Amino acid sequence: MDGCPLGWEFFNAKCYMFVGNQKLIIEEADADCWHRGGALISISDVSEHQFVVSRLRILHTSDEYGVGDYFTSGSFYGGQLFWDSELDTSGRSYWVTNVPPPASSKFTRIAYVWGGSGLGGYGWNVVPSSRPASYICEMTLANAAFRRIEDRSVAYGMDPSDTQHVKRGPLITEEPKDIVVFPGTPSTFIECKAEGYPTYKWRRVSPNGEFQDVTSAMKSRYTLTGGRFTLQSPVETEDQGSYQCSAQNEFGVLVSKPGRITFGFLKSFSPVPPERATAKEFEGYRIACQAPSYYPEVRYSCGYLYFSDVQETDNKKYFCLVTLGVNELWQASTNQPPSAISLGVWLDVLKNNPDPIAPVIYTHTYPSPPIRGATIRIECIAYGTLPLIYTWRRKDGRPFEPGTTISDFSRVLTIPNAEISAEGDYECTVKGTKSITSKVIALTIESRPYFPFGIGDRIADPDKQITWRCKAVGRPMPTYTWFKDGELLQAVHGEIEIQKNVLVIRKVNENRDQGMYQCGASNLYGTTYSYGQLKVLRFAPSFARHPMADSVSIPEGGNFTIRCDVEGAPEPEVIWLKNGAPLGVVGGNLGGNIGMTVDFALVLSNIVQSDAGLYTCQATNSEGQVSSAIQVKVVVGIIMTRPPSDESVLINRTAFIYCQAGYNAQQFDVMYVWRLNGHVINVSLSDGHYRQEFRENQYGLYILNAQYEHAGYYECQAMTTIHSVRAGAMLRVYGPPGAPAGVYVFGPVDATSARLVWTIGSDVHHGSLINFYDVEAEMHLIRPNQWEVVMTDIPEQQAQLQASEMGFRQDQRTVLVDTLLPDISYRFRLRASNSYGKGQEASRPSISIKTDATAPLSAPTNIRGNDEGKVGTLNIQWDALDVSQYGSDNVGYNIYFKKKNDAKEFQHAKVAGGESKSYTHLVGLENYYLEYTVKIGAYNDKGSGPNSTETGVMSAEGMPLATVLMGDCNNYNGSAFSMAWNQVEDTREKLKGRLKGYRIRYYEKDVEDHVWWYDVYGQADSAIIIGLKDNTNYWASVQVMNYAGVGPQGEYRLAETFHLPPQQYPRHVKVFPHTQNSVRVTWQEIMTYYGEEMIQGYIIRVWKVQEDIRSARDVIVDVVSEAIVDGLQTKTVYVLRVLGFSIGGDGHLSPHVYFTVEGQAVPFDPTTTRFCFDHTTCRDSAIGHRASILTICVACVLNFIRRLWIRYA
Repeated sequence: MDGCPLGWEFFNAKCYMFVGNQKLIIEEADADCWHRGGALISISDVSEHQFVVSRLRILHTSDEYGVGDYFTSGSFYGGQLFWDSELDTSGRSYWVTNVPPPASSKFTRIAYVWGGSGLGGYGWNVVPSSRPASYICEMTLANAAFRRIEDRSVAYGMDPSDTQHVKRGPLITEEPKDIVVFPGTPSTFIECKAEGYPTYKWRRVSPNGEFQDVTSAMKSRYTLTGGRFTLQSPVETEDQGSYQCSAQNEFGVLVSKPGRITFGFLKSFSPVPPERATAKEFEGYRIACQAPSYYPEVRYSCGYLYFSDVQETDNKKYFCLVTLGVNELWQASTNQPPSAISLGVWLDVLKNNPDPIAPVIYTHTYPSPPIRGATIRIECIAYGTLPLIYTWRRKDGRPFEPGTTISDFSRVLTIPNAEISAEGDYECTVKGTKSITSKVIALTIESRPYFPFGIGDRIADPDKQITWRCKAVGRPMPTYTWFKDGELLQAVHGEIEIQKNVLVIRKVNENRDQGMYQCGASNLYGTTYSYGQLKVLRFAPSFARHPMADSVSIPEGGNFTIRCDVEGAPEPEVIWLKNGAPLGVVGGNLGGNIGMTVDFALVLSNIVQSDAGLYTCQATNSEGQVSSAIQVKVVVGIIMTRPPSDESVLINRTAFIYCQAGYNAQQFDVMYVWRLNGHVINVSLSDGHYRQEFRENQYGLYILNAQYEHAGYYECQAMTTIHSVRAGAMLRVYGPPGAPAGVYVFGPVDATSARLVWTIGSDVHHGSLINFYDVEAEMHLIRPNQWEVVMTDIPEQQAQLQASEMGFRQDQRTVLVDTLLPDISYRFRLRASNSYGKGQEASRPSISIKTDATAPLSAPTNIRGNDEGKVGTLNIQWDALDVSQYGSDNVGYNIYFKKKNDAKEFQHAKVAGGESKSYTHLVGLENYYLEYTVKIGAYNDKGSGPNSTETGVMSAEGMPLATVLMGDCNNYNGSAFSMAWNQVEDTREKLKGRLKGYRIRYYEKDVEDHVWWYDVYGQADSAIIIGLKDNTNYWASVQVMNYAGVGPQGEYRLAETFHLPPQQYPRHVKVFPHTQNSVRVTWQEIMTYYGEEMIQGYIIRVWKVQEDIRSARDVIVDVVSEAIVDGLQTKTVYVLRVLGFSIGGDGHLSPHVYFTVEGQAVPFDPTTTRFCFDHTTCRDSAIGHRASILTICVACVLNFIRRLWIRYA
């Protein structure tokens, strides 16, 4: 008796599946078995164990999946054995070592593991549940009987020609994210997206589960657009909460997972100064950071500052900086979160002279608890005498998870986007000067529920039972709820049963039960949904989608399966006939040489010549009856028991084509050769696109990352030493459509339009009918190889209808392109789109056509004047037409102009040449700087085109008439003087135009033949002339400027520069702490010499190290040798320079001094661009020298401040 679906093996009234081609963690493996209708295997007796071992030995010997562990449902802990949580008191055990694992073993899940041929092959052992492994599923025959119905696709029962147009319910493709709104956020949004052309609604979910619809009318701050809900100026008291999106179409409603909008905050550190910390020199120490209140989290690991080996120079004050942040599971409303800094902790270092100290390890893991999907950091910090060398490994020997990095001198291990498989023991080993110490960090990962395998759709028979199974992976273990069309589903006695994660509808009612179903899995980290659609069908049996072949040859001595893939609702009753007589086979009974599976396939075993004949599959239900027959011939040799069948795959996805031969395995071996369109496939040279493997225990070919060139006829040849057989099938690759063909221009072409005709081949749709076309054009004589879209989104139905109305072939399409330009030679090509997107390939170009010539269709643009024209002229400029806009030959421009508000007609002038861009007209000297109204049009030999809109253009300016009245000239410093003048009124009468600025002319006294000038733009009444000689007299005057030139020269005034500023810079600049936000700066005063002005004081110039000196703040003091600089931040390194000043100007700057408010200057090595703390020598910062503060705990703008403490999770 065998009632198992394809891919399952029958044994002792159960079905078994050995899944070795995908390795999963235990919860995912359990979910896979569950969604298939089974469960992980539970061993009930010795015969079942022997069956499993025998099957695993075959897999091991054939190397089908290789050596590996196979999960079961078993657990072993406390010295007791459990199967699927049920205690096993039988006393049976099949441990691979013949003894149970010790009670101290930290692993509890039982798997079959390879123990070597000397130990009988496979046996039990306990293994990590989070280490991906193969697994074994088992299923009862009762559940197997339902699989044929439960495995139906949404295309079940449809005409094959309609399967590309399957309409279905909404499918949510993007769930709302949890949003954290930081203070000051102007707006935020939460969004969901769904397929199926749905309408969206939003509702707010209260803590007690009640719902309130959210609409734009509720608040003026709310906007709902499609699936996006936008909140302007979020308000915590009004907007914080959970929001849920629903998507609805004609088939039902789905609700999203709730997305939370919450408001983050970061309070201030306590104002109470913390106690001083005391550490011994050359020993390890740590300081704790007492973080302020915050939500949801801050960026600073666990709040400890570590010293591996305390030094005398560590006797300082340390500050803890925290920044509000979110982890990968949240989305922040801003990228500028707030920060806070503590008052600081003084560290007192006590004298000590110990012997070398062995490493003492401290570890921390962040976040706590570790969450799937987050970036997990494991820190390993050792106290001890330097140098310290760190290494990492996984205790079970596995490699690190993909993407894992080790940083900060190997003290931090980071796992980005961590999966549960990252769980396990991580060993950190620290090697000191005289000893090695190790510590194991046990990483346990918790998880929001997720579905490795969804609940899928159900295509049900009326009045029949359906079962939906739902299993999510979650830690802690999730609880389950069921929904129909967005509403909580309630059990109805005798009709709808809900047992946790199993939904059973006893007798499906079309009116009551059709719709969209969801299974929600929840734990303390949130809720996740899996979606499915229930359709109820009723139709007579049909072989339309899976017709039987007319005949087949089967191998003598071999086995063969004749499939009967009939569809019908209710599910039909099937009988098999041979030569017109019933065979009397029963579904699931495979005991003889002829039997029938539960899915109606006829199985012939140990085939003999008498098995030849006409076999008929007859199917009957309440809606009708149908039969299909196949002529069976028995041949000696090899035949295809499962030949390739036509397959379809989405581009960039994976397809599998079966090819299983039947033959006398006692006499022959078989090998397979694959061909694509007649060419042998060399798998090793296929760039990874092909792989020959087994799937569901049958041989075949994987086509990985399928491309359109992989579509075609695949032929499989199975060969023994004396026999050969071939069979093939088509692989269709779905995706955006291919290129249309045969594009040509039909009929007459006028100045702006042409009719295009093209052909659509049957092979270009790529699995989805074309919806739209784009027309691209090339002006190949003036812009070769530049294709532009001239018509977009042409509906397929429109192009097809027009072609039909005009008498074109059924495979042809046509459209009138009416956006062309005249007198242009064009080539055209077409690009098609379907539901998968726009085609990557366009058609071949059409032959060239030329549109008719006509008068220009466009007017020139950007009409303007010319500031630099000659007085008495009107200078008009414009942007010339592009050559594509000429429309014909002999192009020129019509210029129309008149004075603004003049009642007279426009004056008219012509400018020849399409490239022309300007025109000048004499208007008379008296008409300087007057506004004229101008419009311009283009013309060619076919006529004049439209004019531009009227634009105001000013005539040219005259030379200014006004003379500038000078003020005083004064000494400014040793290289500059200042001067002032009376402003000239900016009027047409005085300036004969508009003010451009002022020109300053100056020269050294008694050197009149060497005049310099300097322009000041815009309205001004003073200027400073720099770059002069010290202690020198200059003559200076000012002239006004407009855009025509400069006005009359005014009177000259005498100016003088001071002696030089201080030529020495202050030396011995030192910085000392003063208060929390200020420092005391000292320096050695400077002396002035002959030729220098008397010193007046000093300037302390200070700025942040990450900024430019141009942002510096100056602190000005008298002639002193020290000063206080306040208003400083405690978390920043500053740069300071000191200079003296006098009336002669600023003196030279002292060298850079780097400092923080916590202490004195920070030395800097310009050869390495490194800062050297505590005046130690700048040298390599590897672990080999006596560095004390671990860099993973220290960061600032440039990651160099050992006195600031910033940690990042």
